[in-house]
Amino acid sequence: MRHSRLREDYSTQLMAIVRNGKTIITPDPGERFLPGDLLILFGPSDKLALLEEQLCRRSEG
Repeated sequence: MRHSRLREDYSTQLMAIVRNGKTIITPDPGERFLPGDLLILFGPSDKLALLEEQLCRRSEG
């Protein structure tokens, strides 16, 4: 998470990660994102839409 640049590039804040049915609230900066993680983010809707678009593009290959 430390190198994700969510705040710097997208003006968003990671509030929680839902992983395997469990919620990690205010994850540590060293937490890694894993396939299947659901990210709970707070930020401007246009920046969230841009981030979602880019993440979907990466996951498609």
